[in-house]
Amino acid sequence: MNNLYLLDRVFRIIFSLVLLYLSGAGLNFYTFFAITLLGTASLGYCPIYKIFGVNLSLEDKNKFLTQLPKYNPEPVFIFSDKGTLIFQNNAAKKILPELKFFKELSSKNPKTIIQYKEKTSTRYKYKDKTYLIESIGIPKEEYIVAYGFNITEILKGKEILKQQIKTDWLTNLGNRIKLLEDIEKIEKDELSLLVFDVIKFSQINGFFGHKKGDEFLKQFALEIKSFAQSLKFTANAYRLRGNTFAILIHFENLQSKELIKNINKALFELFKNIKIEVNNIQTNVEIRVGIASKCTKKDKKFLCSSLLNNAETALSEAKKESLEFKDFKDMKDISERYKNNINWANKLRDIFDHKCDAKLKAYFQPIYNIQNRKIEKFEALVRIEDGNKVISPFMFLDVAKQINFLTKITKEVTTQALDKFKDQNFEFSLNLTSQDLKDDKHLNYLCKTIEKNGFKTSSIVLEILEDEDMYEFIDTIANLKTKGFKLAIDDFGTGYSNFQKLQQLNVDYIKIDGSLVKNVVNNPKDLTIIKSICNYAGAIGVKTIAEFVADESIYELIKTSGVDYVQGYYIGEPNPTLNVSFQNK
Repeated sequence: MNNLYLLDRVFRIIFSLVLLYLSGAGLNFYTFFAITLLGTASLGYCPIYKIFGVNLSLEDKNKFLTQLPKYNPEPVFIFSDKGTLIFQNNAAKKILPELKFFKELSSKNPKTIIQYKEKTSTRYKYKDKTYLIESIGIPKEEYIVAYGFNITEILKGKEILKQQIKTDWLTNLGNRIKLLEDIEKIEKDELSLLVFDVIKFSQINGFFGHKKGDEFLKQFALEIKSFAQSLKFTANAYRLRGNTFAILIHFENLQSKELIKNINKALFELFKNIKIEVNNIQTNVEIRVGIASKCTKKDKKFLCSSLLNNAETALSEAKKESLEFKDFKDMKDISERYKNNINWANKLRDIFDHKCDAKLKAYFQPIYNIQNRKIEKFEALVRIEDGNKVISPFMFLDVAKQINFLTKITKEVTTQALDKFKDQNFEFSLNLTSQDLKDDKHLNYLCKTIEKNGFKTSSIVLEILEDEDMYEFIDTIANLKTKGFKLAIDDFGTGYSNFQKLQQLNVDYIKIDGSLVKNVVNNPKDLTIIKSICNYAGAIGVKTIAEFVADESIYELIKTSGVDYVQGYYIGEPNPTLNVSFQNK
């Protein structure tokens, strides 16, 4: 058709030139017609184009179809405005032979899609393949063109990625996301969740390194999975983080609290009897468990969040109380406790921002040398003075830990203690928390402040709580020792005591855990443990301090144990002044 247009224009130009030649130089009808014809030829317009245009439209449609990629490896379809298939390439015939009507791809009216050039996207499954078929209306040709793409492998890849997001990379157990998803899927309310962690896992990492620690966790995960599968109920195991795992149990009928405890007991028995081998050394496993169960099914969102939160809260409480397990149902005062925590968090912020009259105050408790019968040292402790009230750290230290205020408190107590002892000859001790040990800037501040105030580091004892976190900071503690500080391990004798580690730390004092000391009158076994600690400490050249010596009967028994120093209300209560009035009776 384009050739016809070209010939027509050439013909008009030649014909107009002939007319001009024949008409001569004068102006007449032939001259006017020739000029008009030449002008239309130059512009490309001719009235007969209208006739040609109809034929051209038909030819363009035919050309549109014939030029489609017949040999495209992906399927191509053309549907009419009635939704009928009028063209398919070879790939479409071979791959999706059953697709014949547009209604199989969309419920929309084909004419509407064509008129408004709408686009649609549909997943079409045939046998084991999935195709994404995208369609678009072409108003000029009054067709719908559809192109297909094989997305089977893409979907498989997405599914694999989705599974990886919900799977713990180390143990191949489900992770926290998977646990929440599984809880949400279960519509009934017969659920129990056990969240537990491995006690002293940080010591395993400290002894053998993180690589061996990972091997321990993988073996531990296998035991957990096996235990879950052995139950008569539907149960799945998960790794939530680090050394924290969970088992979700779905009962067919509501079960008694006693049954939950029996399952928990079976879990404890399992880990009492197994030993996990790391580096050819068999390691005993100890766990601590938090339990939550029987959440309501009325609100799935509440079910997911509260069940896990409650179990983790119970686990946290078990840690605080040194219990093997804790059921959230036994925590009757939890709402009041949350409210109290919020109040104390706000109170501490107000104190440090000087928005209230309450203030932190350093108090000092005397430590008595049994051998020379003298008060030789003091421990700096923290209190809050609020008007006439003196508030014990028991009320606010846990909250301070959660809001990362412990280092602020340590700084304040250090400042006040240095001011108190600047003209004294007493040795005094400061308590360092795991938050203090993590913060290099804080430790540098501590050293510079002590030096600036003219104190020798040898006159200051740094008391470090003996817990599972302590063993993560062996190098830091050793560095403090090289700076000249004396070191004391606080609350030694229960839970985490490790004599081998004690020698590595090269401490100067062991402060025997108060739970042993305060029950020594009624429990002779505690006195035996204290004597053993004193004997060992004496053998490695470490002095011992017995805390919680509350009365004379405890004091008289403790004197027989071989303890070097005693501390407690019988010797003297914590006081903002230095109390040296105790006299041995």
